[in-house]
Amino acid sequence: MNEHEICFIMRSGKKDFEDECIKYLSRLRVPDSFDINLLVIHGDGSAYSDFNEAMKSSDAKYKVYMNDDVFIRNREFIKDLLKIFDEQDIGMIGMLGVKELDNDGVLEHTQRYGGKLRRDYALNYCANPIKSFDEKYTEVVAIDSFLMATQYDIPWREDLFDGGEFYNISQSAEFRRKGYRIVVPGQGEKPWVIYENHRNNCKDNEEYRKKIISEYAKDFKLDLESTRMICMYTPGMKFDDISWAFLKIGCAPQIIDTNLDMNTESEIMDDVYEDIIGSYHPDAVFSYDFIPVFSDVCERLKVPYISWVFDAPQQALSYPAVRNKCNYIFSFDREQVKEVKERGASHVYHMPLGVNTERLGGLVISEGDERKFSCDVSFIGNNYYDELYDQAEELMNEDVKEEYNALINDVYNKWDGIDRISGKLSDRCVEQLKNLHRASFESASFRMDAREFFEIRLIAHRAAFLERTEMLRRIAGYDVRFFTRSKNAEIPGIKIYPGIDYASELPKAYHLSRININSALHTIKSGIPLRVFDIMGVGGFVLTNYQPEIEELFKDGVDLAVYHDLDEFEDKVRYYLEHEDERMRVAISGYKKARQEYNLTDRFRDIWKLTQADGGLEMITKNRTIV
Repeated sequence: MNEHEICFIMRSGKKDFEDECIKYLSRLRVPDSFDINLLVIHGDGSAYSDFNEAMKSSDAKYKVYMNDDVFIRNREFIKDLLKIFDEQDIGMIGMLGVKELDNDGVLEHTQRYGGKLRRDYALNYCANPIKSFDEKYTEVVAIDSFLMATQYDIPWREDLFDGGEFYNISQSAEFRRKGYRIVVPGQGEKPWVIYENHRNNCKDNEEYRKKIISEYAKDFKLDLESTRMICMYTPGMKFDDISWAFLKIGCAPQIIDTNLDMNTESEIMDDVYEDIIGSYHPDAVFSYDFIPVFSDVCERLKVPYISWVFDAPQQALSYPAVRNKCNYIFSFDREQVKEVKERGASHVYHMPLGVNTERLGGLVISEGDERKFSCDVSFIGNNYYDELYDQAEELMNEDVKEEYNALINDVYNKWDGIDRISGKLSDRCVEQLKNLHRASFESASFRMDAREFFEIRLIAHRAAFLERTEMLRRIAGYDVRFFTRSKNAEIPGIKIYPGIDYASELPKAYHLSRININSALHTIKSGIPLRVFDIMGVGGFVLTNYQPEIEELFKDGVDLAVYHDLDEFEDKVRYYLEHEDERMRVAISGYKKARQEYNLTDRFRDIWKLTQADGGLEMITKNRTIV
């Protein structure tokens, strides 16, 4: 074994990359008394057999196994490697590594340590970016495959593997089995290499991934029983409480943050998300609200797709994807469950919403918070001003306007559990109203029933706008704060404040307001909106419109206060502001009820049990089969 020689062993697939790689190698400074040589391997053979053959053909003590798309920019690379290899128990060095391997055996799915590569090959949605450090090196359990430097010859396990892209995981395990340490050098903001990554993944990678797990699960302490849950974030649907709850029930959540509109239907996006979701090898995928693209991807991957719907109606529930067998749809509204089942969905369940009282129990209130949020009454949200109504008033003929305005008047100021909207617009009225958005309705991407669309946008939104405006006008004599991002929100005597952040500010506002208003859209037929649970979760007092499911879960005057019309609303605002002890008693009772019976962890535990019991466990078991 020649202790003064270093051999670079390159697997090459493209001549231009090979030439560029060699150009960078030629620039390296070679320490005195050292020789370097290069072995280039061409073809598409197995890395295990290729590297074994090259290893045996060279008597150099130090070997660098690399791809042709790796360009070493640190001209002192050899000297720096040798300094680290002065420690004889260090057997292998890589440019990126992990301190623990994810349970699916994929390096990128846990925190990676190393130099910040000029070109990071990770997925745009990777939740674990590279972490740099200033120390000489850090010890890891496995390194990335693009560059692997060794000072000892340990055979590559071609006896077990005849291909695949997981040879770095195998070799990392083999070095550790021999008692050697594996490290990644500290590179700071100046990475030692540039990695272009032109290679395509092996088409049989899934087979080899399972083989790797089977062989090395104990070496990397992989928990093969842990449930791998992907939590998909979309704009406006980014609730970190999801991960909290899944962790509490024993699942291992992985967040993928996307910019995908929930109503998107696209073969291109299907392919993109199939690659992204599939790369994480999930047992199941979860999102708030139903997302057709995620459903279609999970149907192809044969993975359970769990969605918890808290909007009613939700346009995406009208899409064909709702009939996919992979779907496990949970809705906060019992009436919505019936409607979705009628559309052909197989697994649909009623599941009231919940709140993370453990997180909210750590709420810290500052003097600034008290000045900003303390008030008699607060309303936080949209006033549902909708320009569609103004357009209709301007463009529709008188008989059409008379019909929809009569329906608005019939709905207005009535919260008694009766559905006064669904199916009430005549066919003639709907056809006339389509002229307001004719292009949308003729588009193949528009899936929602036109009647349902106008019931929401024209009837429910207009009724809500009138109700919320009148509601706040009636209590303008108190210290009222209206936090909103809505247009045309001005109401005489009411202070308008900007919209506030859901996670950091909303809990404080709910806690510091003596009365918190909930006013649901009339299209929510039976369910209890998330706002009610969020208010209760911080010990806030809830004054809400009547919903049929409220009397099933809570008691009026005990856990919250309920109004059926604006007169009762006004009376109860006055009563509870004048009876502080009773207001506090109700707020405390509501908090206890939310904490004990509607905490988010228990909600997710119920969701997961139902999913597994109704065929989901069978899907998961099939996907987990080790080759």
